[in-house]
Amino acid sequence: MKDVINKIKEAFKNSKIIVSIHADRRMKERNFTLKEIMESVDSFEIIEKYEKDSPFPSFLILAKTKKERYFHMVVAYNEKDKEAILITVYEPSLKEWKENFKTRRKK
Repeated sequence: MKDVINKIKEAFKNSKIIVSIHADRRMKERNFTLKEIMESVDSFEIIEKYEKDSPFPSFLILAKTKKERYFHMVVAYNEKDKEAILITVYEPSLKEWKENFKTRRKK
């Protein structure tokens, strides 16, 4: 059985994505396009898991655009329908994240 990151990548590659209203607003505010997110699929890496989220488990994913712009996105995965739900997208801040954008800084 494929791990969840491969399932999420497959959902994106097959355009089985639901973009939440919140994610759509944040993408516009932060100058992200769905096209550049789609082109970043091969770079997707889960850095945190929120498996108790409801109605579907969600994941914090680190990705990088073709122009080397790193970003985080929270994606829920609907196993039954094989769909990825894009919840939000943002550029990680070095105030909160270490240089690898995978590790949170201690407060």
